[in-house]
Amino acid sequence: ALAHELAGLPIALHLAAAYIKATGGSIQEYLTMYRDYATRLVQLKVSKDRCTDAIAITCSLPAIYLKRAHPLAAELLWLCTVLAHTAIPQDLFSQGAAELVPELQEVAHNPVLLDEALVLLHSFGLVTAQETTRTLSMPSMVRETLYQAQPLPKQQSLVEQALRALYHLLPVLEQAAPAVRLRTTVHIQRLAALSSIWTFSSEPIADVFCWAASLLWERQLIQEAEMLLRRALAIWERTLGFVHPTVGIVLQNLVTLNALLKNYPEAEALSQRALLVHARALGVTDPAAIGSLLDLARIYRVQGKTREAQACYQEALKIGTYASIREQPLLATASCELAALYAEEEKYQQAEVYYQRALALYETAPGLEDSRVQECLAELAAVYLQQEKLAEAEEVLQRLLTAKERALGTEHADIMPIVQKIALLELALEKWGQAEQAYERLLAFYEHTPGQEYADLLSCLEQVAMLSTQQKRFEQAESVLQRALNIREQVLGVDHPDVAATLVKLAELYLARHDPEAAEPLLQRALISYTQGPAPDLVAISIILENLAVASVERGETEQAASLSESARALREQVLDS
Repeated sequence: ALAHELAGLPIALHLAAAYIKATGGSIQEYLTMYRDYATRLVQLKVSKDRCTDAIAITCSLPAIYLKRAHPLAAELLWLCTVLAHTAIPQDLFSQGAAELVPELQEVAHNPVLLDEALVLLHSFGLVTAQETTRTLSMPSMVRETLYQAQPLPKQQSLVEQALRALYHLLPVLEQAAPAVRLRTTVHIQRLAALSSIWTFSSEPIADVFCWAASLLWERQLIQEAEMLLRRALAIWERTLGFVHPTVGIVLQNLVTLNALLKNYPEAEALSQRALLVHARALGVTDPAAIGSLLDLARIYRVQGKTREAQACYQEALKIGTYASIREQPLLATASCELAALYAEEEKYQQAEVYYQRALALYETAPGLEDSRVQECLAELAAVYLQQEKLAEAEEVLQRLLTAKERALGTEHADIMPIVQKIALLELALEKWGQAEQAYERLLAFYEHTPGQEYADLLSCLEQVAMLSTQQKRFEQAESVLQRALNIREQVLGVDHPDVAATLVKLAELYLARHDPEAAEPLLQRALISYTQGPAPDLVAISIILENLAVASVERGETEQAASLSESARALREQVLDS
């Protein structure tokens, strides 16, 4: 009869059996109570379908009994209904007891009361305690049914109690495992969802929302973090007023979150508000106000609003005239970002001016090791290169190299691309000795660093050989090119076109030394390699023929030299015609 009355629902049967066992009553007595309650639901016109009523009644009967016989257990039950259905921390009721109703406040002075209440709730099948984790859980259907059964004022009171109690757990949670902290955010998210239509005026509740938002942000749960931070903002605006530094900080964080969500119009509006709050609360020269101005510039910039972004940067720099030394890094950042904006528009002269200004500002505060200074130096060098100011670019890259070496050491891999750029500039500036030193440094790095691409090593070898030839140090150039040739033959095989290219370079070196006998065999090998493929490289072949002509001239064979030169000319014309 009982199973039929409860529509055979497992959860309803479980709760009914637990009630009968816990109270020592009979099945018939339970059926009588059940039917009386069902009749009341009909009379109050809140009865629904049979299954829904069965769950509602079997959840409500133990709650009614506990409210009368054990108020502390009843209040504990109600409080659990506003939390997530699992991993409810028992410490919430002891640490946050001062924020709870009088019945639960006793738990702080007498922890045994909590244990007794939990045993009672477990006996009714409503709550389960996990001893190892000191957490509670309750069936989600029971939780929702009991929560919905409460009048609205009671629901609001329960949510507020839970949030205030959680505030007292925050110091403990800072030392807790990441998984424990993350589970706590689930409770806070539920409480935020339940209270979305209510307004709070409690700073501790704002702190709870902000703590959870920070943790979600760390986990890259940006949308969820943004929602909680908005709840915190509403409370702080109500309690502190709209013009307060804390309100400004929260607005700035909301700017960042909305930018991460690519919700740029909202980020722009929030950034304007943050700027206004900080300027009024702290003054326009305060770092927070200048920081808000830069945030607004970046939001404008990402939306393509270049003129508005430039205006913000210019205003920040104008304010900087009256700012103290502590604002110098911010003003340097403003100058550097404005320079980058001009560089994007190919206004390189303006970019150069502002990069120089940024460096001057940076160097009055942080040292050259600072990553922002290094970025500024790298960008200024790029601007000089765009204007073909090679000497200035080299000087800036040397400063960047010094900064990187101080920060990372002289053998760090991140330094080598800078050395390579300097070497290329020194070649262009015909600083042969300095360029050779740079390539020797690169060569030493590539030779002694596992995992480097052999192409980098070969490039360095050939550059060193070229520079040695330029300075008529032929023996050194020959030694370096032989190394390059050996590496290519081992890696690619003796017939590869890249091997042929190195053979030609080595042959040209011998010709520069007036040694045609050494050059000719190498040129013949290279010629065979280039002519064997399905599509002969006519340009490479013409170069080889010209070099063979030079070798013939060196031996006094002028007719053969003329014939070879004519063949090379014919190949070049064929290439041009095609």
